[in-house]
Amino acid sequence: MTKFLPVKLLFLAVSLLIAPFSMPLFSQDDGNFDFGSDEAWGDDANEDDVFLDEEPAAQPEPEKPVAAKPETKAAAVTPSPAPSAASTTRSTTATTPSRSSVSSPPPVASKPKKVFSPVKPAASQYQASGTVKRAGPPLLMIARPVYAPYSNEDKTMYISATAEAYFHFKLGALPGIQVVPYERINNTIQYFRDFTRRISRTSYIDNAKKIGASYLLYSEYEPKGKKIKFATELYSLDDNKKIGGSISEIELSSFEDGLYDFANEAAGILIGTIPAETQKFLATPVLGKGSRTAEQLGKAIVAAGDFTLQNSEKAASEFEKLSRGGNQYLAKYIGALNFSRANQYDKAIELLEELIVTFGTEYPALSLQLATFYRLAKSYDQALQAAEKAGSDPSLALVARIEKARIYEAQGNLSQAKKEYESVLSEGGEDGEIYFQLALVSIGLNNLSQAQSYLRQSASAGRSFDKADYFDLGLRYEALGTANDQAIEAYRNSLGIQQDNVDAWEKLAEIYSKSGREADAAECYVNLFQINNTAYKDNLVKAGIMFENAGYLENAKDAYSLFLARKFTNPEVNVRLAKIELQGGNCKKAIDLVDNMDTTGTFGSDVASINSQCGKQERRVVIANDANQRNWRGPFIWRVSSGAITIAGAILGYVLEGSLKKQYDVYLAAENVESVDAARSKLKTLETQRNLSYLGAGVGLVSFGFSIALPIVFSK
Repeated sequence: MTKFLPVKLLFLAVSLLIAPFSMPLFSQDDGNFDFGSDEAWGDDANEDDVFLDEEPAAQPEPEKPVAAKPETKAAAVTPSPAPSAASTTRSTTATTPSRSSVSSPPPVASKPKKVFSPVKPAASQYQASGTVKRAGPPLLMIARPVYAPYSNEDKTMYISATAEAYFHFKLGALPGIQVVPYERINNTIQYFRDFTRRISRTSYIDNAKKIGASYLLYSEYEPKGKKIKFATELYSLDDNKKIGGSISEIELSSFEDGLYDFANEAAGILIGTIPAETQKFLATPVLGKGSRTAEQLGKAIVAAGDFTLQNSEKAASEFEKLSRGGNQYLAKYIGALNFSRANQYDKAIELLEELIVTFGTEYPALSLQLATFYRLAKSYDQALQAAEKAGSDPSLALVARIEKARIYEAQGNLSQAKKEYESVLSEGGEDGEIYFQLALVSIGLNNLSQAQSYLRQSASAGRSFDKADYFDLGLRYEALGTANDQAIEAYRNSLGIQQDNVDAWEKLAEIYSKSGREADAAECYVNLFQINNTAYKDNLVKAGIMFENAGYLENAKDAYSLFLARKFTNPEVNVRLAKIELQGGNCKKAIDLVDNMDTTGTFGSDVASINSQCGKQERRVVIANDANQRNWRGPFIWRVSSGAITIAGAILGYVLEGSLKKQYDVYLAAENVESVDAARSKLKTLETQRNLSYLGAGVGLVSFGFSIALPIVFSK
């Protein structure tokens, strides 16, 4: 049997295919640009706060995040007179810059680089003094349980989260006691929702006193295999002494039973005789069946982290899944709080109403929480009804009136809100919180002098202002449109020790921009980028454009360079930075920045202009635009098709050659007439298929040769 030489044919066909007969589509220049190192900029510092339990110390002041490149200091937000803001509605539009602005030429002359002084909270004239005075029931702060061993915790944080939520839910039902909300603690204590951080007992005590709490429930835990060593301490802050506490080992399989013992003990110390209905609620299981549900809930709470809108939205689906069980009461409660923070008030109200149906008479404070949800949802009639229902319980009467005042305030009925707040003061005595709320109402009524008086009275009543309070003040001042100086000062104070309040930076940028202070607004956007590079990368581009518009090209250059140094890509940034480099006479950097950018694209005219001014030959795209340029296409397609047929035929023939050999062995081994005939028939079929394959390969090879020769002959 004569064999075809497929391997040789394959090598010949491939070598002919790669012959250089096709036209190049582009002419390209090589160029590389090193966008620089991140080392000069640095990341935000991560303080490692470890508090010693035996020698508690006040919580250290954390470092401030780097606000800008070393040669550009943090933003200055010194208040200065500004025109009225046209609108107080917070913008939600994207900050992606418009590309249409790229073609505009840069300023002829650049102003000297603007150096910003470090942003520090403005000196507050409202310093809390003396004991915090309150008109309502005594406050109980519940500390997040602390991991007792002095080592990093990574797998058992759910224990802390679940225990904390359990104590909040259970002790919130005690008559005559008001539990400090999660949000208020979070606004007061740094890292409160960071479960990797250890917060000392002393820090909790000091901060509880600042907000006027009368009691603190502090706890620690230590996992021990399938058991947990758990300890609680109950403090009377008014008397400056420990009034209760205990230590025990809890089986993980009966985690809720162990928590119940601690909660029941604390309840007895706080209110003495526990009413029967309250005792019934305390004894009701709320974690579902098994330790697995407690672990899932705790992990969901840990994952939710800080109480930001973004985090709450991410956690919503997990809490919705956990709250589906009929007896998952704690998951429903925590889920309702999370839905409220995510602005999903319908779901929050639905879950809370389920709890009220189950525990209504045993837990009247749930109706007060429902009034708050309805208020936030702007369902004011339902909110007032829920507040009235909560107020029917004598222990909640004064607190319910405070909620009604807030409902009137949210509704826009500021005069009625003021009357309600004043009636609370008349009945309950001085209250720093009520004075503060009256200050907010007075700002809304455009009575700034009275607002200042209420703020001083609030401080005199011992109330300390946290960053959330200052942010609220900023919103009220800004809404007036004529008090931008006061708004700026309030927003500065709301930045916090770490200068990481993104809402405050955004509001400052908005006010500065409306006031024509482009450079100050731009530096606010730089600070936002430093807080979260990925989330605010478009803000950094916006900052660069604003610096350009204000004439501060060096600051714009820093912003664009920082954007590229963080490895983000945006052709507009490259073009803008290249223009600035060109204006500074640095053609090499300008060319490197726009290298490999098409001159026919969106920024084509800018790229061409930069290359032209720097003397670089323009790179163009070659487009076939006449018959002579298009003549190569036909032969090229012919050549590729012929080569493909040749290779396919050779490979198939080679495969069939092997099959034919195997079938020939079968033919020789046949032992009877029928087997011999069948083997011979199949042998002939395979032989025919092999020959046709090789024939096709031969025809393809001949065709390939003609596809090369004929165009050359006819082109002469």
